[in-house]
Amino acid sequence: MTNPQTANTAPAASTSQKKDPESLGTEIGGFSLGIKDLLILLSVLGIAAGLIANKILIERYDWRIDAAVYREGALALVNGESLYAQPFDMGDISLPFIYPPIGAILFAPWGFFEFMTVELAGNLMVVGSSLLLLWCLYLVTNAVLKGRDRLLAFTIASVAWPIALFAEPVFLNADLGQINILIMALVVIDLLPVKRRIPRGILIGLAASIKITPLAMLLYFLVKKDFRGIINAVISLVAFTAIGAVLAWENTKEFFSTTLLSLSAEGDSGVDTTFQSNSSLQAMIYRWWTLKDAADASSLPSILWMVLSLIAIAAVAYLMHQLFARGLHVEAVMVNAMLMLLISPISWSHHWVWLPLWAVVFFLRYRQHPDHPKFLLWSGLTLTTMLLILPPKWWFGRDGLNVYELNFWEKLLISDWTWLSIGLMIALAIGLKAYPKIAK
Repeated sequence: MTNPQTANTAPAASTSQKKDPESLGTEIGGFSLGIKDLLILLSVLGIAAGLIANKILIERYDWRIDAAVYREGALALVNGESLYAQPFDMGDISLPFIYPPIGAILFAPWGFFEFMTVELAGNLMVVGSSLLLLWCLYLVTNAVLKGRDRLLAFTIASVAWPIALFAEPVFLNADLGQINILIMALVVIDLLPVKRRIPRGILIGLAASIKITPLAMLLYFLVKKDFRGIINAVISLVAFTAIGAVLAWENTKEFFSTTLLSLSAEGDSGVDTTFQSNSSLQAMIYRWWTLKDAADASSLPSILWMVLSLIAIAAVAYLMHQLFARGLHVEAVMVNAMLMLLISPISWSHHWVWLPLWAVVFFLRYRQHPDHPKFLLWSGLTLTTMLLILPPKWWFGRDGLNVYELNFWEKLLISDWTWLSIGLMIALAIGLKAYPKIAK
């Protein structure tokens, strides 16, 4: 017969062993911290470190060349002058405004206010880009976690933020005062929110109205057979371009009749497109020639670029299809972004601001998968290491480097982001066996 005392006390003992998940944590200095407390503490520390990193980035320069060009474009627009008639004098170099009028319209407030100095404009680009990067890190993390724990997602993003700010592409983007993180943010906000408020495609259309390369992200919709997303993007692109035309007709006419057609010409950006900072397929191909004149005179580099681009599009489309079949939508966005950068004629190192996001995805998937696939860990570690050290493209000098005179291994190394992104996509394709397809 059961002892009544045992029967009465057993459930109580069992209940006392259960703990609230939020109470699980650690004890520091006599204070008991639950999991939620630890996440909040780590978030605060990450944000504090990120603010310090921002201060370091801001204090590096009081003049950022691309932010200065944006400001000159804003001034020209406000004063009714041509954005494209001649390059803007930037001291030792003259640089053109290479964006459509809608780009200048976005920066128009810089032309209205006298207090908007070149230094302040540059600082605003640094801080604004930094905050957008934090937002992108959060959206990517939250998407991988499927929105199940927003505090954890924010904590991971906060801790990754100061590290990502010192990744080479992000660091260079800040030094120049570039808009690449803004463009990336428009795409990420379009594709990755767990809860959607804006129809997919609208923000990609806006991004493409500023800079044409985000149109490559329409492959995401095409492979997914989301034709509504494509239609939304096209309508958005046309609408924002029309706004630019209404507000700046002469500049719009000049851009689409003259400037746009010359963007692929040498010197359109003020820098030789074979400069080692360009990590695109086209630049990599051209640098294999031993003489610049020979490369320019031959049609073979352009033919090879088009062939490799078509192969890359087909391969990435197939990889994205396999990723969708396994529910890996975030990875599909990442590889689409890598394709965009590879097939674009110009993908300067500071255009590769997507790489820190991809590193976070690799680490999260490694921890998330029950078998912890090693290829995910090593991919994340390799990418993070490459981002935080001086990348190979800068090992052989910067100014005055003749890329045509480099030896085989040097030419291979200076196309670092090109080869790394291809290698990571191959690793991802091989590692897909760790993820079974989702039953429809």
